[in-house]
Amino acid sequence: MNSKLLAAGLTGLLACTPVSADMLFGVYAKAGGWSQAPSGGFGDNANQFNLETDLGMDTETGTMVSIAVEHFIPLIPNIKIERTELSFSSAGTLTQGLTFGGVTFANGAAVTSEIDLSHTDFILYYEILDNWVSLDVGVNVKMFDGELAVTTGGNTGRTDLSVPVPMLYGKAQFELPFTGLSAGAEGSYIGFDGDAFTDLRGYIGYEFMFGLGVEVGVRSIVIEFDDLDDAAIDTTFEGAYISATFHI
Repeated sequence: MNSKLLAAGLTGLLACTPVSADMLFGVYAKAGGWSQAPSGGFGDNANQFNLETDLGMDTETGTMVSIAVEHFIPLIPNIKIERTELSFSSAGTLTQGLTFGGVTFANGAAVTSEIDLSHTDFILYYEILDNWVSLDVGVNVKMFDGELAVTTGGNTGRTDLSVPVPMLYGKAQFELPFTGLSAGAEGSYIGFDGDAFTDLRGYIGYEFMFGLGVEVGVRSIVIEFDDLDDAAIDTTFEGAYISATFHI
């Protein structure tokens, strides 16, 4: 075949084939607030402070901010980074005596607490499906940078949390064609030797125009660790959230 004819044919084919920016490169951003209702407890061992009855914790609103970058390069995973603020300050009266962080707390003692389980998720994932139905799978390293602290009579028992937790990651989403509506579920999980960490959310989204939209859903974090950076934690944080969304 004549090389000029072949070149002209390829040029015409490319000119007739639509190529969108999303096929080559995409950026997805979210920012919103999450209503976090606490339950469970933590301590040095099986004897734990109860978040509600001992420490007087109640629902707080924390921020969630994320950005994901997707590309067309084979074998190289996409990346998502998400920051979640998960912190509580409270005052309460103990219903039990226990020891935490080298401090002995008496039954009936008045205490104040600062609980910070804020963390950053570093997620590497692949798109297995990318159409009206999309499916992502990968790994997530959840990095904590907070503390658990309880104070009574000027004495504070404290455990600093600065530990990475590697987890499996998955996301499935269904888009209702030509409506801007979508629904999906996203989560990370790890479990071993009686310990488990689960971070799940289900949501409904709507995209208005120019990549702008909104997402509403429910998120639940369940931590069941006998030793997470020297602390025994058996807690649940769950509630509704709403986020503004944008993508290019």
